[in-house]
Amino acid sequence: ERRRDEKEKERDEEERERDERERRRDEKERRRDEKEKERDEREKDRMKRKEVYERKEEREARQREREEREREREERGKQREEREMERQERVKERQTKEKEREKEKEEGKRERRLSMGKKRSLIEKELTPRSSPSPSPS
Repeated sequence: ERRRDEKEKERDEEERERDERERRRDEKERRRDEKEKERDEREKDRMKRKEVYERKEEREARQREREEREREREERGKQREEREMERQERVKERQTKEKEREKEKEEGKRERRLSMGKKRSLIEKELTPRSSPSPSPS
């Protein structure tokens, strides 16, 4: 019986040692898993910061491109306005010249009519007999 007790005691001791080794192995594994988890969290945070930074850079790049396009549009708009003003100025000058030519043409016609009228009246005076009071058309 004593022998059985000793064997049982030995088995109990071996089992206790096995359990202790297993417990230490589990604890070691748990710490390793914890460190790995922390490392993964840090990596995740780092990646998130990097991603945030990259997205910020992309956002800023897009904004710079938008601003550049806006400046180009404004510049083109100013150039269009300048060309339109120049066009209007040329149209006004052309209209003014046309009006002057029309006026000169009208004055020329009037002068020709006047001079023709003077000639006609001179011719009529010469042709009309002085004795008759009014010329009768016949």
